[in-house]
Amino acid sequence: MALWSRKCRYLQKLDKNKLPKDCSYRIPDFLCIFDIKGQDIPILIEVKSSKNSVRKFTQKDCSALAEFAKLMGLPILIAFKYRFPNPFWVLFELKSMLNANGVGKADLTEVIKNDLSGIILGTFNFKIRKGVALGFKITKEEVKRDGSNQIVSFKGVVEDVFWETPEGQRVDWIPLLDRLFMLTQDDVKVEEYESHIVQKFYKVGDDAALSYWALILAFGIKYFREEVVPWDKLINSQEFHFSIKDLEQAVRKAHQVGLADPLVRIQPARIPEFMAEKQT
Repeated sequence: MALWSRKCRYLQKLDKNKLPKDCSYRIPDFLCIFDIKGQDIPILIEVKSSKNSVRKFTQKDCSALAEFAKLMGLPILIAFKYRFPNPFWVLFELKSMLNANGVGKADLTEVIKNDLSGIILGTFNFKIRKGVALGFKITKEEVKRDGSNQIVSFKGVVEDVFWETPEGQRVDWIPLLDRLFMLTQDDVKVEEYESHIVQKFYKVGDDAALSYWALILAFGIKYFREEVVPWDKLINSQEFHFSIKDLEQAVRKAHQVGLADPLVRIQPARIPEFMAEKQT
């Protein structure tokens, strides 16, 4: 996600083999340098995940991470993945989840209030409108039917691809919107004419989606909806076909022509000191 944002200038996975073993410091997972409003800002990031919407951290673990960050003179963030049916990431300051005793509690309903992923990574939420259709006009070459004369299968050549608003208005092709269309539930219907068939995939619900769900599609469709993705291998062997910024432009164009709701980017309730100081 950091590399895909094209705002990450540097990313280093840190070595966990600390010596001596009883050292009170704990090294986080990554050292990153991000371009934030024109400033290169180094940040330490610890990555965690949970199947539940709440996860607690011991005072010892939180203190060990915080002390290391303080010694280095760097801010430390938690990148937390809530593993629901689809991943939900929140990026927040370690200290924002601590209680008075230094115990950490990553409660989604609380930490999302200070989510920094929109500012740092450019992530956003979007929704393709219910009833929007992705249409294909296909010249008929071979049609197979059942006993009631219903189409079972057909072969043909695609003549045209287009978008259609819920009101039935045709819209010209918007690059990358098809990738976003795949991320939420759709259905299909077929309209038959004398010389051709129009096949339409259309949105059946009002489900919202998160921009980074399309990340795997930036490498192609091979691993789409796979539970295990070889991220390290893909990142080292391939380039991203598009960035999150490219997807943002697609959503904004889709909104202008009535295919999508306005793009939503979550803003933190409080801007962290390390960012505010760099921008003053």
